[in-house]
Amino acid sequence: IVFKLQNSISGPEEAVHQLSTEASLVGVKRVHGHGGRFEERHLQHGLHLWYTAKTSGLTSSALKILQSHTSLVSTAAVVPAARLAAVPDDPRYSEQRHHQALEMESAWAITGGAANVVVAIIDT
Repeated sequence: IVFKLQNSISGPEEAVHQLSTEASLVGVKRVHGHGGRFEERHLQHGLHLWYTAKTSGLTSSALKILQSHTSLVSTAAVVPAARLAAVPDDPRYSEQRHHQALEMESAWAITGGAANVVVAIIDT
């Protein structure tokens, strides 16, 4: 499950604790980790309000509970589990954390690309 707290929430920890208890959520964590020196920007843009969680009960029940708390939660959805169909052959893949952070593995579970598709990245 992924959910976003309302922008008006001043203390997300208390809201997350309440929602976790009521919806039987486990493993709740921020989608965007602490921003370090950029944390102030994370706060300004509301990135600290996005969370992922698993549930120890029925996912549909937890989702209904989250969606019913409109004063705390602005949006909530179930994120389907994706499995990597193939592991990249890069020997240093495990060192490249950005793939997991960007959830590239979920995209790769949908398609591994095609020979007729060309992607160019220009860094100037």
